[in-house]
Amino acid sequence: MHKIGIIMGSDSDLRIMRDAAQTCAQFHVPHEVTIVSAHRTPERLLDYGKTAAARGLRVIIAGAGGAAHLPGMIAAVTPLPVIGVPIHSSNSIDGWDSVLSILQMPAGVPVATVALDGAKNAALLALRILGSGDDTLRDRLAAYQSEMREAVLAKAESLKNEYPCDYCPAMLPTPDTIEQYIRSHAIPASIARADEYQARLDAVSPYGAIYRCVGKRTSYTVAIHYSKTLKTECSCPYDHEGICKHSVAALRAFARYLREQDTPAPPPATATKPAKASKTAKSAKTLAPLRYTLNPDRTINATAIAHDLERRGAHTRYANGNEVSINKRSRDSIITRFDDWGVRCEQKLEYRRTDNTLSLSCNCRIQEWGDYCHHVLSALERLIGAFGRDYFADDYPQRHIDATMHEYGLDPDNPDDRKLIAVDITDQGLRVAPRDPQLVPRDIFEQILLPDDLPHAVHDYGHALCLEYQGGRFTGFSVLEGKYDKTRTELATRIKTLDAYDLDSRILDGRHGSEVLALYYTTGRIAKNLRSASKNAEALVAAVREFADLCRHITCPVYAHNIEETYVRGHLTPVTLNTTDRVGLELDLGRDDNLYQLKARLRLGDRDYALTNKQLRINPLFIDYQNTLYPTADPQTANDITWFHTHPQSKLATRDADTFRRQTLAPLSQRHRIKSKLIKPAPAAADAPAPRAQLYLDEADGIITFRPQVEYPERLIDPASQELRLQTTADGDYHQLPRDTALETRLLDTLRDLHPAFAHGAPYQLAAAELIKNDWLLNAADTLHDADIELLGLKNLKNWQYNLNRPTISSRTSSGIDWFDLELTIRFGDQHVSLKELQKAVLKKQNYITLGDGTIGILPQAWLDKITPWLKTGDVKKDHIRFSPYQLGIIDDLLQNLEEKPDYLLELQARHHRLQHLAEQPPVAPSPALRATLRPYQQHGLNWLAFLHENRLGGCLADDMGLGKTLQTLAFLQHLKDRGENNKPSLIVAPTSLIYNWQAEVEKFTPDLRLYALTGSERNTDAAHLAAYDIILTTYGTLVRDIETLQHIPFHYAILDESQNIKNPQSQRYKAVRLIKADNRLCLSGTPIENNTFDLYAQMNFLNPGLLGNTTHYKNTFANAIDKHKDHDSAALLAKLIHPFILRRSKEQVATELPPKTESVLYCDMGAAQRKLYEATKNRYREQLLNKIAADGIEKSQLHILEGLLKLRQICNSPALLADREDYGDDSIKLDLLLENIKEKTGAHKILVFSSFTKMLGLIQARLEAENIPCEYLDGQTRDRKSKVENFQQNDAVRVFLISTKAGGTGLNLTEADYVFIVDPWWNPAVENQAIDRSHRIGQNKHVMAYRLICKNSIEEKILALQDKKRHIAESIISVDDEKKTFDLDEVRKLFS
Repeated sequence: MHKIGIIMGSDSDLRIMRDAAQTCAQFHVPHEVTIVSAHRTPERLLDYGKTAAARGLRVIIAGAGGAAHLPGMIAAVTPLPVIGVPIHSSNSIDGWDSVLSILQMPAGVPVATVALDGAKNAALLALRILGSGDDTLRDRLAAYQSEMREAVLAKAESLKNEYPCDYCPAMLPTPDTIEQYIRSHAIPASIARADEYQARLDAVSPYGAIYRCVGKRTSYTVAIHYSKTLKTECSCPYDHEGICKHSVAALRAFARYLREQDTPAPPPATATKPAKASKTAKSAKTLAPLRYTLNPDRTINATAIAHDLERRGAHTRYANGNEVSINKRSRDSIITRFDDWGVRCEQKLEYRRTDNTLSLSCNCRIQEWGDYCHHVLSALERLIGAFGRDYFADDYPQRHIDATMHEYGLDPDNPDDRKLIAVDITDQGLRVAPRDPQLVPRDIFEQILLPDDLPHAVHDYGHALCLEYQGGRFTGFSVLEGKYDKTRTELATRIKTLDAYDLDSRILDGRHGSEVLALYYTTGRIAKNLRSASKNAEALVAAVREFADLCRHITCPVYAHNIEETYVRGHLTPVTLNTTDRVGLELDLGRDDNLYQLKARLRLGDRDYALTNKQLRINPLFIDYQNTLYPTADPQTANDITWFHTHPQSKLATRDADTFRRQTLAPLSQRHRIKSKLIKPAPAAADAPAPRAQLYLDEADGIITFRPQVEYPERLIDPASQELRLQTTADGDYHQLPRDTALETRLLDTLRDLHPAFAHGAPYQLAAAELIKNDWLLNAADTLHDADIELLGLKNLKNWQYNLNRPTISSRTSSGIDWFDLELTIRFGDQHVSLKELQKAVLKKQNYITLGDGTIGILPQAWLDKITPWLKTGDVKKDHIRFSPYQLGIIDDLLQNLEEKPDYLLELQARHHRLQHLAEQPPVAPSPALRATLRPYQQHGLNWLAFLHENRLGGCLADDMGLGKTLQTLAFLQHLKDRGENNKPSLIVAPTSLIYNWQAEVEKFTPDLRLYALTGSERNTDAAHLAAYDIILTTYGTLVRDIETLQHIPFHYAILDESQNIKNPQSQRYKAVRLIKADNRLCLSGTPIENNTFDLYAQMNFLNPGLLGNTTHYKNTFANAIDKHKDHDSAALLAKLIHPFILRRSKEQVATELPPKTESVLYCDMGAAQRKLYEATKNRYREQLLNKIAADGIEKSQLHILEGLLKLRQICNSPALLADREDYGDDSIKLDLLLENIKEKTGAHKILVFSSFTKMLGLIQARLEAENIPCEYLDGQTRDRKSKVENFQQNDAVRVFLISTKAGGTGLNLTEADYVFIVDPWWNPAVENQAIDRSHRIGQNKHVMAYRLICKNSIEEKILALQDKKRHIAESIISVDDEKKTFDLDEVRKLFS
């Protein structure tokens, strides 16, 4: 069935146009609905209108308000009927401007219209247009009209009870009146042939009757009107004299109907349908129910019943169980209700067990008229669909239950198994399914197992290009598809042409690849340009070049075909493509007095043919000779051949031989071979200047064209042409001068080797950006210079004027106390470049720079690789770069590229080399006062610290957690004391949680070092008091509070433990430590980078000020480049800069005696209530956040994002963690899973439990106490940390330690534990690793098992995904890290999805 298109200008019109769609659906007519804006998407409108018919549309309904241009514009581009729906929109004037706009279409652009907002009427009109050629649809429309009439009459009748009315409808005509009408309005032929049709009464009313006239092959609808005068209308195409034969047949049947009535009174006002009229007149009666015997197993044979109903005249194709609902049901009886197309009726299905029969009945009007209906079959389908064919079987529904249990591997006789199956039987049907939705059929994996021998999908269809001819003349292209022959190289059968819509479906179903679509559009474009070629030179050039390119790359078969014949294999002639032989002309030049004569022959390769040869088929695109196709690659050659094809002999009058040479011979000889007795070899000339090879550049639309030319004394000649060098003699003949073929060949070979795009010959073209890619233009210029080929035309390039000078550098150095300068002068020929401009280009990753004269200087990559580290590392000041002496990592690069090597740089280089080869230096002997034996890597750490001390350099000891950073530091301080260098105390700043650990380690390993803990309210900050100690130990908080005093006290060393605490340069902590006066500085941190590369800056600037420049320089050059742009070159340079000052060893490298550590994830599913709360909270925050971000921006929404994430994390642990007033309960699947694991393992193992939420730790503690499991507890409020740790380590009865992740992640040695549970994941994996390493550290002798508890389908899984982006941070101190502390819009959407 054909479709109806429904379009509108905006979705705001859908409120009206939905009526049109619903009306089409009511009549079961296919339709499509879309938005086509006349003003916003004019291209879409044009394409929709032009392709509508090809897509199966037959009518278009266009709705529009305001200007209402859409109906008229779509009608202008489609031949289909268009119905406009004026819509009262917000920008219209009461809707009438829309009405008038549609009505006021110009002549030739018809648009039908309906009332304002009358989309339903528009759909009904469209349906009538389709119904004019569709009997079924026309019947439905007639029934619809009849129902409307009946509804009106019924309402009129109901009013009589309240409002009496004497109105009497029109009288029916008499049979005699009808016969008289037939005789006066029908010709004899129509009267005679009326007997061929049987007329059946469909409807009758006080105003008319509807008949269906059925013949042998066709049927038509006849309407008889008699409200005023008698007349008829028929749906047949008869348009001759009088009424048609169908009308005659209907009138005669109506006359018989009137005679059969008991009284000639008009039918009642309700317009009920009379009984069927037949040749044997019978009165209307309701048909008896049909009764069918069921199968022996009491199942229904629906197919047999449908066949019987169809045999009895029921239209079973309309049967649809979805149109039926079950009203009442028992074991032996079903009552259903049919409701569709305005028809409402009841069906009754009764089963009689005594004889195993089923009766079907319906109370619809069709039964009253003597016909059987399809409604009973619809009811039967509804029964079978809902309950099955065996509904009336004695063991129903047990057989379904048993079958389902067997499917799931259960025993129907086992009571426990039966509890696993839920059975639900309602009027909607029978449902038998497992109670647990995760229970799957036992053979599920056999069901989803794919066969091993599945063949690779190979389609038997291929495609081909077809050249269409008519009368020997080329007319265009077709793209064909067909089934392959056995060789799969030729199309054999089922050949047809393809259009764009065929291709779309063929590509989607895998029959063809996208190259077929490309072929279709390419050939269509070529054909379009060819049609315009006679009037448009650009179209000819485009067509010839694109077809030549197509021939070079086409892989499918090519055929020639007469367009007047069908597409069968016998009518397709295979065509061979020849893209090797050149197509041209051979011109024979002669002279007759003052007339020059040119005779042309076609030349294909090295053969020539007369242009009148009947076997030649010539057109601008190609030459077809004996089914071999030669593309004409050159557009001008194609134009020449087109001319000479119609003028094979041409004469030109001229009295000036030299003018004829310049205007005619020279241009023609560039493309074609010329022979003539008028042309003789020129005598040798001894003083002729040597030709010069040249390459000219042109620019057009951003494309650079390279044109090779050889400069001869008389003119420039294209080396690829056949142009003759001619001189005119005194008698009007010509001398031919030789061409330098060796020079021309060298020029072309050199050009083709310059770039891969030039390998296939002309046109030699590149996009402008390609010239500077990989320094191509500079390298090409050098190659051309070496080959003695001039490069010309650079100044003619409008937008891309290149300077072909390579950059040169001259340098000079100078130094100060804590800096040295590198003065650079950079030039491109005579153009000077400022360092600031060069630095901008480098940071933007440009490989070019605009020079002072407007030309473009190309920055070679090798040159950039040399100078970029200087520009990124140093501080650029006008014409020089200032470096810090701490920047040892680039000293080697600088010295390698400087002509003069000053002593101070050589000394820095030597210092760097000693640091790189520290193992070759004499080791530092540990102090006898050190009460510990250093491991080899710890001895190396002591050597490294001593080297930094000797060279007055700061450093960061970044060993993995648990490798003894504290011990190495104390060994170093003891070493300094032994040498008498501790005349001033050293300041150690550490987190509060580590103060106890430092005190214990000093007491244990270096008791000779006098330590004062500058903490607590009774602390003494007097300088004299502090000077009496070797070590002053304080916290970051105390330092900030006491900095006004401490900044005036000189210290030997300032040592920061967990130095990542100062990572923010704007923080009070960073500002405080920068004020400390110390001879040298150290940092200790296992995680110097926690979130991003910027974390490193403050720590490095504390250690060696100036190493990384100022904050702005570092952020732009390194932090943003690495974190945002994933710049690995910047990451490598940063690693080189800081490498001398960071010492990092992992446990895998040095602590090989440590037992293994296994990390796993325990997944758990939230309970129903917990999941419901989680989803509701997630959706609420998602909507709120997206709205807030849209209103306030992402930056101002960060706190709200963190709030939402916090609540989701809390719910994953337990709803009891929420601070809301409402009680959500304390369900926690994690708590249940954790307790289960703890109870299993506390007998033989000790366990650490970490959580970020102290309230969660409280819930766990309460459950442990209820289970009588002793435990220790530590969080940020715990004061006596030492006793807590000792009790867990030494008391065998205490098996569990509950610890806050932040408070207990550092400074604790808990090697008695070998099981670690992370209850909730932290954003930074380093924090979790620190927690796990409380157990997995030196001193541990058991296999450590670490588990993370993660709720499935929650924010916690997304946190794990973010952690994975940081895993490589432990392997290198510098990495390209994706993690951020803030969230962008995409991350918010993912986190709350």
